[in-house]
Amino acid sequence: MPPSSDINIENQQISITFLPGDDKYSVSFRDDLFKIDGMLGTSQQSASIVDVDDQMGSGTAIKLVLLDDNTDYIMLHPGFPFICVKREFSNPTNLPVTASDAVTARFRLAFDTPVSELRVLSCDGLMPAFTDRTCYTFLAITKPAQRCGIVAGWLSQEVGSGIVLMQNKKDDVLEITARCEFGKLLLGSGEVRQGDTFMIGYFDDCIAGLEEYASAIARYYRIELPPFRGGYCTWYAVRNYGASDEKSMAKLAAFCNKNLVNFGFDVLQIDDRWQAGPRRKITNLGPRGDFSMHDPRGPYPSGMKAIASKITALGMTAGLWLMPFAWDPDSDAMKVHHDWYAKKNDGSIYEVRWAGWCLDMTNPEAKKHVATTIDRMTREWGFKYLKMDAMWTGLAIKLVYTPEPVYTPDELGETVFHDPAMTNVQAYRAGLAAIQQAAAPGTFLQGCTIAQNMRTLGAAMGLLHAMRIGRDIKAKWAPIVDDARMGGRLFFLNARVWYNDPDCLMLRKPLSLNQARAWGSWIAVSGQLNIVSENLSRLPSNRLDVVKRTMPMTGLCGRPLDLFDNDPARVWHLADTRGGIHARRDIVALFNWDKKQDMDITVDLARLGLQDDMTDGFIAFSFWDNTVLVISGKTFSTRVPSASCMVLALRPRTSHPQVISTSRHVTQGIVDLTNESWQDGVLSGTSDIVGGDPYELRVDAPTDCNAKSARATVLSSGESLGVKLKQVENLVTVQVQAPINCTIDWQIEFT
Repeated sequence: MPPSSDINIENQQISITFLPGDDKYSVSFRDDLFKIDGMLGTSQQSASIVDVDDQMGSGTAIKLVLLDDNTDYIMLHPGFPFICVKREFSNPTNLPVTASDAVTARFRLAFDTPVSELRVLSCDGLMPAFTDRTCYTFLAITKPAQRCGIVAGWLSQEVGSGIVLMQNKKDDVLEITARCEFGKLLLGSGEVRQGDTFMIGYFDDCIAGLEEYASAIARYYRIELPPFRGGYCTWYAVRNYGASDEKSMAKLAAFCNKNLVNFGFDVLQIDDRWQAGPRRKITNLGPRGDFSMHDPRGPYPSGMKAIASKITALGMTAGLWLMPFAWDPDSDAMKVHHDWYAKKNDGSIYEVRWAGWCLDMTNPEAKKHVATTIDRMTREWGFKYLKMDAMWTGLAIKLVYTPEPVYTPDELGETVFHDPAMTNVQAYRAGLAAIQQAAAPGTFLQGCTIAQNMRTLGAAMGLLHAMRIGRDIKAKWAPIVDDARMGGRLFFLNARVWYNDPDCLMLRKPLSLNQARAWGSWIAVSGQLNIVSENLSRLPSNRLDVVKRTMPMTGLCGRPLDLFDNDPARVWHLADTRGGIHARRDIVALFNWDKKQDMDITVDLARLGLQDDMTDGFIAFSFWDNTVLVISGKTFSTRVPSASCMVLALRPRTSHPQVISTSRHVTQGIVDLTNESWQDGVLSGTSDIVGGDPYELRVDAPTDCNAKSARATVLSSGESLGVKLKQVENLVTVQVQAPINCTIDWQIEFT
């Protein structure tokens, strides 16, 4: 029976009250700062408060047994800023039942602002709130001027594909619906199955809310990302594109060992066209599909183990491209295993555009075959970086490649699996889990092509180290801008759930040097996967320098400060607070994505989280321009030329000298400056420098410090290194060079 009085649960930030007989519950955030109503899809039979203990820890829930015999859990966890909702599905009948989808939760919310002034962000872009939306995985609704709003999304996608709908109702009321799409969810007689979890929260800063959302996913899946430095992909490289070849890769490995490894360059990844298999016979030709062996007449006649050994011997990680779930049924490896494929209703093999066919990951033998292949590649051949393409074939659904990743029907549920009790998402995750378990320890797993089907995004979380989030790149400005849009919309996943892969760093003409620097700077400051695809030995030195100044990756995630104002975002902020507030370093990068016009870009300093340091203003160093800016006031504006960037290292002004920049990396100290202190007229610190690369410290010396008589001393392993000290007005530069990579201790004495 329904309860006779209200039921209430709460944590430090949220209070939930169930209203009996009203088929809804009320959610209050932060002492009634914002309220929403949760709507039940059907009436309840009973309601109670229960303890829960799940992947998010111990918590409390309102348990609602519904008239359709399903059960909803409306959950709160201590200190957690989201309400979580999960549905438990039950079949009390004597016959099996199948569900194609289910609404897990529905919420109604009203801002104290007209809907016309709200903006909604999801994978498919930034739009006004009066436009109804159907979005993959998540959405955020905000008041741009105040930056506050709602973040809603799927915490887990282990059974179904999470969709979030937003509708503009009457009287400026918005309705959010969480729909889980299964394709086919089979429930046997008397069976009970757990659904996925959806969550929603209110935040003063929606950018911070999105970061909290990604951190929650990382917590749910116990994600711990390995460090990654950066590297190379053969696919787009001029002259030796595709998979390159044995001779060229050996030369490239030697070049990188000599010129780039010291800068943090690590991976050399071979792309499509190394593998065996017949040419495709489908209309839209795709790659060959036998990954059990190399093509003996192809680019690597000596075999894949031989080239991986050469790369590894030169101090780098060997990487390999494959489509783990798309194998050609006419290849030698698969001719007698057509039963390993997902099928159509008529029994024929399920085909998809470009990738070909889909192995059935509910079939134990097919899954074992994939695992055996991964074991061979990573343990026998020696490839410790795998770029896995055509991920939609693991889901066994259509390729969807649209200009924007809008919600599109894709035949989810129309395939026939070996195990009919498993959904498409469960099959996909089973395949990825088999790969994860089979790979040699330390193997880095990158997924590719969410742009071709966005369901592969949420359904892969917790099982990959990196995920491609952009469309195919070119050495042209327009595709770069497109990928910058997706990188902004999904920024919060980066370095939390996985490393976002915006596709490759492009540097060659017709891109200008400014455009090449802008693309490299954006990848580095945003913190995304940095994989270059150029004929490196033929690049002009100033373009090769972009590779040197953007590797290694910092392991940090930059923030697009104007995420809800511009798409793509123009202002990115990278804050390194790992060493505490006194060692904090801040990078503000400004991007003019307009190819034709110069642009004045304004930065609101309050958004940097440096309010306590704004009294005396800031000093900034522009990396590519080698210029100093003095900043006062709460905002500052600067003109950025068309199709270019400005990368500023920003520090609050002090009464004593301090390092404002270094020359090593575009993040100006974050990857190299490990210590800095000021005491008794001496500025000292520790830096990691690259052998043979002139290293420069840029120091701001206030007027009352006598920098003209400054002396600099640099030691490496106790040995003194030669130093060049120079001063122009308040800027003191100290330049040093060492023959090998080393750590230096330096000090600058002022009088």
